[in-house]
Amino acid sequence: MSPCKQRLGSILIFALLAMVIVWNQMRHVSMLQFDKNESRHIGGAFSLIAHDGRIVSETSWPGRFLLIYFGYRFCPDVCPTSLQVMGEVMQLLGESAEAVQPLFVSVDVERDLPELLGEYVALFDHRFLGLTGSAEQIKEITKAFRVSYKKIGNEPDYQIDHSSFTYLTDDQGKILTVFPHKTSSDTMATAIRAVLTSLRRS
Repeated sequence: MSPCKQRLGSILIFALLAMVIVWNQMRHVSMLQFDKNESRHIGGAFSLIAHDGRIVSETSWPGRFLLIYFGYRFCPDVCPTSLQVMGEVMQLLGESAEAVQPLFVSVDVERDLPELLGEYVALFDHRFLGLTGSAEQIKEITKAFRVSYKKIGNEPDYQIDHSSFTYLTDDQGKILTVFPHKTSSDTMATAIRAVLTSLRRS
């Protein structure tokens, strides 16, 4: 086989592999779409304190979609990685990002004071809002979103083991899509664009 044909063959193989990877990613995301019956049992109403001092709920951003992640400031790796991805998603969405409000809900009510949350989320994107509340309020919202979390270790340097999902909801707190940890920003942005387009047409 000539060098030219070998090079062409390599290019075709690479292109085919790339298409397979993208297809698998999109298929994975589509599998995360909840059917109407199941979505009724996840998400919903909440009342929390934003890092700017406002009392907010799922209806505080009418006409906008909520991109929500649960974690805490002292999280060594999972939270920063997930928030970085969310920040990249907001950039990738371009003008469509105006329809999305990114939220970081802290499960560490003892250490994550509102003003500290504000400084933390600003590291990832200026549009982020950090949310906290009483232990009971956090218990209620994590139960609604099926988020698990557990304190590990001794005071004051304890860690919190928690589930790691990013949720997309409508402006009533209804779940539209759930992304697992390590979903890429490109995949997430593509899926969110599809949801926004679909709902705007309906």
